[in-house]
Amino acid sequence: MEDNNYTFPQANDLEKVITIMSIEDPSLIKNRFHIAHIIGDLTERQVDYYVSACVYLGFITPDRDFTPYGKQVLSLQHSEKVVEIARRIISDPIFGSVFFTQRLIGAPLDRCDIIEIMKRHTNLTVEWIDQEFPDYR
Repeated sequence: MEDNNYTFPQANDLEKVITIMSIEDPSLIKNRFHIAHIIGDLTERQVDYYVSACVYLGFITPDRDFTPYGKQVLSLQHSEKVVEIARRIISDPIFGSVFFTQRLIGAPLDRCDIIEIMKRHTNLTVEWIDQEFPDYR
């Protein structure tokens, strides 16, 4: 999850990420139709959101191959896999900041607070944020 040029994840269902990380045949993660069928009724664009999340987390390469870390996660039993994926998510500076602020400190964050955290931890430009979240201010 080092600084990269990958799409910031727009996936909002952890179960779908876990499902992708349970596809044992590496050739099948390259097939949007197959992923959409396994996960449920998703569009190709939605499949790309979840694959992008796996890329961002370091499980899959941009070419849709499992990374060595992804292969390690893939080999885990389901409960261990869920824990490892969750651990990886909260180790990210943005997701970790949001999680720990809201869950451990009990401070609620609104959309503006989260966007400010994103700006501190990424090279996202103000123009991109304004385009993606036009009414956040």
